[in-house]
Amino acid sequence: MSRATKDDGQNLVEFAIVVVLLLALVLGICEFGRVWMTFQVVTNASREGARVAALPTGFSTASDVSTRVNNYLTSADLDPSVATVTAANVDGATGTDAVVTVQYSVNLMFLGPVAKLMDPGSALPGTVTLTGTATMRNE
Repeated sequence: MSRATKDDGQNLVEFAIVVVLLLALVLGICEFGRVWMTFQVVTNASREGARVAALPTGFSTASDVSTRVNNYLTSADLDPSVATVTAANVDGATGTDAVVTVQYSVNLMFLGPVAKLMDPGSALPGTVTLTGTATMRNE
């Protein structure tokens, strides 16, 4: 049997410090990935709305655009009630640009609350607003 040395306790303390930092790093990476995925979905939702908005006059309305964007967000497991959809020039003349903008608020589950816990004056928000804009020419 080996005898315990003075260094055994030091190793445990070092491990406790390092594992907390590594866990924070891994959770931060996961949080960033989730926000990036949501940004991609919001951007694609605005493209889908712009496709509907670019249909020839009489075939699409602003409510059709909003419905298409909401359906896209729902299919990606995002809450469409959090999104703000604006459609401009939906019934414009052929060759003009139809512009669809989607704004979506994402709650940070890890980074924001931890930053506020460590520093109440932290500039890191608990919510990030993502914006996707797409422009397509009216047919």
